[in-house]
Amino acid sequence: MSFQTLLHENRSRAWRGAVFAVGVGLFLWWLPATDFFDRLSFDAPTWLSSGVAPDEVVMVEMDEPSYAELNQTLGQPWSRALHAALLDHLRTNGARIVAFDTTFSESNNPAEVDQQLAEAMRRHGRVVLGADLDDIKGFGVKGRAPSPPIDPLRAAAARWGLIAVDPGTDGVVRRHSVGLDLKPSLAWAVAESADAPVTKTARHQVERWLRYYGPGGTLRRVSYFQATRQPMEFYRGKTVFIGGRPSVVFLGQQTDQFPTPWKRSGFARISGLELHATAFLNLLHGGWLTRLPRWTEFLVLVGLGLLAGTGLAFFPPKRALVLALVGMAVVAAVSMWLFCSRQIWFAWAIPVVVQIPIAFAVSFWSHVRKLETEKSWLEAPLDGAWADPLTAGAARVPVPAAPAKLPANGVAVPDHELLQLIGQGSYGEVWLARDVLGGFHAVKLIRRGSFPNEDPYRREFRGLQKFAPISRAHPGLVHVLHAGMNEAAGHFYYVMEAGDDERTGPRIDPATYSPRNLARDLRKSGPLSPEASRELGLALSSALAYLHGQNLIHRDIKPSNIIFVSGRPKLADIGLVTTAGARPGDASYVGTEGYLPPEGPGTIAGDIFALGRVLSETLGEPADDTGCGKVLREIFHAACAREVAQRPPSAQALHEALTALRLP
Repeated sequence: MSFQTLLHENRSRAWRGAVFAVGVGLFLWWLPATDFFDRLSFDAPTWLSSGVAPDEVVMVEMDEPSYAELNQTLGQPWSRALHAALLDHLRTNGARIVAFDTTFSESNNPAEVDQQLAEAMRRHGRVVLGADLDDIKGFGVKGRAPSPPIDPLRAAAARWGLIAVDPGTDGVVRRHSVGLDLKPSLAWAVAESADAPVTKTARHQVERWLRYYGPGGTLRRVSYFQATRQPMEFYRGKTVFIGGRPSVVFLGQQTDQFPTPWKRSGFARISGLELHATAFLNLLHGGWLTRLPRWTEFLVLVGLGLLAGTGLAFFPPKRALVLALVGMAVVAAVSMWLFCSRQIWFAWAIPVVVQIPIAFAVSFWSHVRKLETEKSWLEAPLDGAWADPLTAGAARVPVPAAPAKLPANGVAVPDHELLQLIGQGSYGEVWLARDVLGGFHAVKLIRRGSFPNEDPYRREFRGLQKFAPISRAHPGLVHVLHAGMNEAAGHFYYVMEAGDDERTGPRIDPATYSPRNLARDLRKSGPLSPEASRELGLALSSALAYLHGQNLIHRDIKPSNIIFVSGRPKLADIGLVTTAGARPGDASYVGTEGYLPPEGPGTIAGDIFALGRVLSETLGEPADDTGCGKVLREIFHAACAREVAQRPPSAQALHEALTALRLP
């Protein structure tokens, strides 16, 4: 099939897939009511890629054991004399910078103690203090403003920054807090004290996302009461963050513990202290994450949606499913690589979780609808030739005494007189015709306009192309004598040997002709004898073995498709013949219910199953089985076994088994 034809036949399916994949993806991406896919796109690579944390930071935690050991009261500010003593110890042991993730906005210690802390801060020289935000109301103004450290401490500090963080809707902090226009965040202020290159640029120039090094407790830490007991090299050259790590929060007090991307994995929550230390390390090493620009992300989602929606439309379900899974894996892998190696992320979960599955679902649904349509056309009865009018429920066309009119649109077959329409249905017309020598043939006419799309029309023609060259090489195949096509008029036809009349055999009278097939024989005369059933099996298995030997499969073996010519059974109805292991477009899921193998048609094993089912029906009920008749039934039943491995490996093997069987 040409690319143009393939494109024409699948463009509506591709259009639907692209519209749904792109539309739903962009809607979920734009929808402000949920950030589920953003969170998933950020969290999954985070907990898959966390590595070794840098060692430039030490956290000194004001935890519950320290409250007890140092006689501090839970819920109350610490004695600033303890901070002064700790600062002197850190200075002596070579700590590079000290940052307090705690506020000093109130004079809740004696003035001499505040002065003692201020002097310790001056002696160290590189102390950064934290500050919180207070709500402001009045005179029509509502907002939040920094609450700076008290004057003595603010004057002694190298810098001070805001300790507020920016949690998402689920409580996880994913973005760097940059602070306010006039005051930076604590992490930025510490980075300025460390002369980090990033601080030479504007804080608000880039939206930075937090690069976690692991769940809570990943960075080096020590309890406050044990901080002065560490060896000298423990702090040398390090930036020390001092702050709370509460496990108990009092009524009215805001928690300083946050969930992480590992929140569903049982890992510890992370403290605000560790969040500030992590943000500082990101700034120090340029290790923060950057999200793709909004317009770039839009184009990526549109492109992936179009690629998935249109691409999967050209493949049958099994191959489309494999390609969809591969596509999802590739998008996830590329996103992971961007996250780990380029520190870039975007909402990749939308194409992986939404767009590609939707594209596959649309492709699958369209394919099923197409097969249902084809099946309805395929099963529409042809009254005569090969279809059984008694089982199909179709009324037989009245037979005129004189030759019937030519088919619609004036289609004529060279050197043939079309005598009688012996079969008509959605899948074509079958005519009894007489050639110039007076011989009778069957002519099948197929029109493109009879189908909702070109697939059934071209499939029938492909079957003819494959079958006609070898049809006369075996006596068990219906012979194709001539074929013709009028592409402009949109039809083709082929001339075959005519089947026997069910009453008069090879003697054909056009006025009373009714073609004979196995379905009509079984309905009229009942089951065959074991001898007749074996002879039928030998003839049909030989024909099928020859067909398979030409690398062709029939795909629609059933009693009504077995005709008789001069008393000899033949495989007929060649419209579904295709190459064994054919392309998906050639080997679609077609056939007749009851003769389809459990694994689906389109294989050599499927043809053997259908033939085994037909031959089993010719024996009738097993009540009188004895001796060789029982063995014969076992051979037929093995041919239509549910498991492929239990069937004969080939039609030739079935033929040999029947040949070896000797009936009395």
